Amino acid sequence: MSLLSTIRNYLFDYLRYRFKSARIAVALQATNRSRVPLGTIGVRDGAEPVEFIKDMPAYDADDMLRYWQVTQRGNLILKNNSSNTAYNIRLVNAEAIFDKIDRLEKLASLAPNTSISIPIEFVQSLVAVTGQEADALPLIPAEKQNIYLLIQYENESGKKMTTKFSVSFGDPVNEYTW
Repeated sequence: MSLLSTIRNYLFDYLRYRFKSARIAVALQATNRSRVPLGTIGVRDGAEPVEFIKDMPAYDADDMLRYWQVTQRGNLILKNNSSNTAYNIRLVNAEAIFDKIDRLEKLASLAPNTSISIPIEFVQSLVAVTGQEADALPLIPAEKQNIYLLIQYENESGKKMTTKFSVSFGDPVNEYTW
């Protein structure tokens, strides 16, 4: 075997090792939604008292404004769609997007063709008369829809890669950078 052939084989092995890359795909799955009235804060404009009790006006329940909290729960699903392990997975800006998210283990890794599911929550508040108005809120707050969640990870040689996931409960949109 010639010196040139040996160098070429080592170079090929090094490049294959250096550029083997994992590929994490991300999706968001809605699980359940709840709304809770947190108290009455006043009377809606134009409400007429139904009666007076000791000179104090009494209003119908349909005239009372309530403070509602709507919580949308779901799962953030990370799947390694490659034949290489993804190491040191880090959710870069998750705390800015989700109101509640379980933490990944430090130095989390994903073996080939495996996935993990991370519980998340979006919390929205609203002042409204009925719960139907609270139910009309979107699943994801408008200011957080379609912004990018950044997921960073490494291959076996330490090369950093990133998946950008457009936050939505619809069809997942992932962009990959190496």
